Amino acid sequence: MDILLHGIFRMRVLTCAVDERIFKWNALDALRESNVYKQLKLKPAQVHALERNLVQEHMSPLAFAALCALYQVDVVVLYAGHHYRCGVPKYALRGLKVERVKLIHTFEYTPTKPLYALSHYTLADLQIMSTKLGLALGTRIVMYAAISEKLKLF
Repeated sequence: MDILLHGIFRMRVLTCAVDERIFKWNALDALRESNVYKQLKLKPAQVHALERNLVQEHMSPLAFAALCALYQVDVVVLYAGHHYRCGVPKYALRGLKVERVKLIHTFEYTPTKPLYALSHYTLADLQIMSTKLGLALGTRIVMYAAISEKLKLF
């Protein structure tokens, strides 16, 4: 069971029960025919990874964001101290629960590019991100590595 895919189903993209595999293959065809890849500003390598991931058992956040853009679903996905947005949401998806948006102590990232290069961030930026993710403080390199590793878990 793909939790992200069931989140899309719960937000009424589909009105009837559909086999997940059939839905994913149909969504892949629809994505290729749409302009979603340009809308998300994906590079060819990202498109290839997204398409490969979409037909696997569990979708990545990037594949989920592409489906949300395709079906015009506005949602925030919350997971372990961080979140990402699709559109301008009123509701948040936490596991299988859909609830009102509450993003007080979470770190926001984009599925297309979760982190910039280390040189982009100041020490204060990395300390804020580490605090929001519940990670230990340290040097810029240590905090950046810990943040990067935390975001890869999803």
